[in-house]
Amino acid sequence: MTSEKNPSAPQKVPAEQPKERRSEGGGRSSDFVIFVLELLLPVALTSALIYWASGILGIWNLNRTLALVIIAIALVVFSLFISISLDGITLPMRQKSDAGRIFNRANARARLVKFILGGLVIPIAVFAAANLVSLPTHETVISVLMRPRSLPPKAPLVVAIGNTIINSANSATKVQGIKTLQTFPAADSLAQLFRVLKDDPNALTDASEYEALSKAIASYGLEAKPGLLTAFNQVDPTQRKGYSIPSSDPFDRYFSASFEGLSKEIGDLTTDQTVKDAYLARIDSAEADLKAELSKVAAESVSAGSGAPLLDFVMDTFLEMNIKQEPELLLFAKKTAADATYADSVRGQALLLIAKLGGKDEIDGLYSFMENPSDLVQAKALEAIALLGTKETTPAKSK
Repeated sequence: MTSEKNPSAPQKVPAEQPKERRSEGGGRSSDFVIFVLELLLPVALTSALIYWASGILGIWNLNRTLALVIIAIALVVFSLFISISLDGITLPMRQKSDAGRIFNRANARARLVKFILGGLVIPIAVFAAANLVSLPTHETVISVLMRPRSLPPKAPLVVAIGNTIINSANSATKVQGIKTLQTFPAADSLAQLFRVLKDDPNALTDASEYEALSKAIASYGLEAKPGLLTAFNQVDPTQRKGYSIPSSDPFDRYFSASFEGLSKEIGDLTTDQTVKDAYLARIDSAEADLKAELSKVAAESVSAGSGAPLLDFVMDTFLEMNIKQEPELLLFAKKTAADATYADSVRGQALLLIAKLGGKDEIDGLYSFMENPSDLVQAKALEAIALLGTKETTPAKSK
């Protein structure tokens, strides 16, 4: 008897179950990868955007604290915005296959958790790590990343003014620049004034600049003392006694070209040879007189024992200062006055500095200088004694 199959009986379908399990495992892996990307991609894109923008906007030229606050806020805001945008893009795909999904589900609670992680927690953690964790070079990650894109700093204004003074060929410009420097904070401007003294070749030869620079440095009082003493002590001992002989006389350096130009201009003004000869003769006479006077002045300065220009400048500046008592400076003045390696002019200024800083008990120490073979030192010693003699002690108050 042949049995018939019941068509209503359930049929077994064996083949596809292992294949479905493999597909389910692969789907979970891809869900996890997409979930991680949606968490990390917002902060990565935002960091790249901030790195690019900082080089254009010059964020790091601001106050460092303010710059860090701006970057932290931008990192959180843009990361949250990108996280929400990515979620909106992938949401339709996730809603179609939400059943059995472990990661990156499409329900409201799972999305909120993702926004908190990708838009708040991870950006804040990345910012804190980049700003606080030190590299082997003792720099933070954020400093290293931002440094190549930061705008090159401009030279401070006081440095620019110092450059203008040094590079200018006009005496009035130099004097005005020196006065302008005095309007800036003391430490910055004083450093530039000493820089002008060191680097400007005209600082000690131009009378107007010399005087303006000396008064400007003296206005800082004892704050300028270390710099002046350093400059004084750096002068070569072999140059203490007098100026080095210039390669050409003052007339050739300052007036020769002017007289030549004047003679040519007078010659072009008239065709009358008699008148022209008369004018040229007067110019030649004036030129000869000026040469003679300059030679006389040069000879007198050498015979008077003028010291190296920088030494005279330092002593002039100390005398210009509004100070009355300074033991260290008084000792310096005494040692300089007694040191015969210095020129007579420098020793004479040191005697006046003794009178400025000392009391009447210094008069006895000045007597020996009245027997000095130098007329200049004798005259300055007498002047210093006169100044000390005018100093009055403060009368005691009666009880």
